[in-house]
This record gives sequence, structure tokens and C-alpha cells, in this order.
Amino acid sequence: MKRPMPDKPLMDERLAEVILEAQAPILPPPERARVLRERVLARAREEPCPIGANEHLTILSGEGRWFQLGPGIAMKPMREDETTRSYLLRMAPGTRLPPHDHSQEEECMVVEGDVWLGEVHAHAGDYHLARRGLPHGEVRTETGCLLFLRGQKHYEGMFSG
Repeated sequence: MKRPMPDKPLMDERLAEVILEAQAPILPPPERARVLRERVLARAREEPCPIGANEHLTILSGEGRWFQLGPGIAMKPMREDETTRSYLLRMAPGTRLPPHDHSQEEECMVVEGDVWLGEVHAHAGDYHLARRGLPHGEVRTETGCLLFLRGQKHYEGMFSG
């Protein structure tokens, strides 16, 4: 027997949002995260390259693909070589990435919004360099942000727990 839907929500929408935001993220096991990451990047590489290797690379704002990396966090690959990847990272308001370190230096430019990079509060136009081997604290945004990053090719420290 189906229960009738209540006329009003069982819980205030803002309270539900606060409770959900307070929950620890559920990350896939490392092997599953690796497989998902490889599938996403393989699909990105399948995109036909509109230019030759000896020409400049331009990716217009409406081009390319965004891939969900976690709730409220999406990545748009821009360029990749054997060791380095350039990408855009969009973080919705209230999202976070756990503390991590880097196997090589990682450059970050805040394109839109603002973000906390550990103890550093960066705004649109600000540049941040995460040094190789040095940990940095949680990456979080209260208002949402768009970041351009260039650095390590692998994301194990951030997305696979």
C-alpha cells in the first residue's frame, strides 16, 4: 500500500542541506577511483583533435567536456603530456577537497569566485603554487569557484582517499 505524500516536507530544506553537507564524503575504493579516472580520461582523449600537432591549441569556453569528480566538483581537461595535466576545476558552493600533497609542483589560478587553499584565501585573479612534496590543507569554497590548474597528472591524493 502506498502512503500519501505529505503536504509539506518532512524536514526543512536548509536543515537537510546542512545535515548533508556535514556528512563525510563517501569515496570509492582506490582501485575503483583509478578505473573511473582512466575511463574519463580515455573518453576525453577520444575527442577528435581539430588541429595538427604543429599548430596552436585553442579550446573555446563552450568546447570540451566536463567530468564529475565528486558531488559539486567537475573537471574539464585542457591539455596533458607524459607528466603534467592542465585542467579547469569547478567547485560548487560549500564543496571541499581533503588535505593532500603533490608529487610535483602544481600551479593554480583562481578564474572566478574565491577558494581557501589551506590557510590561504584566494580570489579571482590570484595565483597559488603548491610546492612538490609539501602538504597543503583542505581546499574549500563557500561561494563556489572556477580554478585553472597545471600540475601532477594523477589525482590519487584528492579523489581516491
